[in-house]
Amino acid sequence: MGPDSMLLLHLTGSLCVSLLPGGFSESLTCPSTVRAPLGGSLSILCNYTDYQTNKKYCCRREAWDSSCKKIIATESSTVEKQGRFSTSDSHSLQTFNIIIENLTLEDAGTYWCGIDIRYNYDLYRSVIVEIFGEPLPPTTTIAVTTGYFPTVPTKRWIKDTTSSPLLNIWLLLPIVLLVLLVVLLVGGLLVMWRLKKQKEEARKSNLRMTERQIEEPGPSFVTLQKSGFRSRR
Repeated sequence: MGPDSMLLLHLTGSLCVSLLPGGFSESLTCPSTVRAPLGGSLSILCNYTDYQTNKKYCCRREAWDSSCKKIIATESSTVEKQGRFSTSDSHSLQTFNIIIENLTLEDAGTYWCGIDIRYNYDLYRSVIVEIFGEPLPPTTTIAVTTGYFPTVPTKRWIKDTTSSPLLNIWLLLPIVLLVLLVVLLVGGLLVMWRLKKQKEEARKSNLRMTERQIEEPGPSFVTLQKSGFRSRR
């Protein structure tokens, strides 16, 4: 009896399951959850204590009301491979391993790893598979020989170099404007300082001329002084 019958029996009552052999027995242990990256591979390693020579299998249930679709099983040998799925059974180590390669997002879900037992209930464990990561973009391989360069990278390089001067101009424009502003400001300050200095020198020159005129009287003043002196005599 497979996982379908045991699941129905388990839902009707855990007491009934505990009284029956097989099912969720400690004779079989598997990881509850396995995580792997998208496009990579994963391994589900299960351990068992009995039934070394019994068939080991892995199945997947699409829905709770559907049957468990068997994916891979150890048939005539201890190592089997079907597409991206492979399994191996080590009787000496009492382990069986299920490997899934080239993982896709559709591989995520619940799997059932079990041991086929004739005329009795199978041993099985549920394993949740989680896939993480984003799909990788498709890669393009370009063959390159000696002395030949691919056309696409060369064109893109030329396009980048022709557009770079315009980009540099836009980056340098604020700096140029700032330098011009500083030059104009410094020039304006120099002009104002020079005008102020000229005014100051003109004021000092007028002041010196006034003082000189006071200290040295003109010819009219000297003539008046002489004529007054004669009249008194």
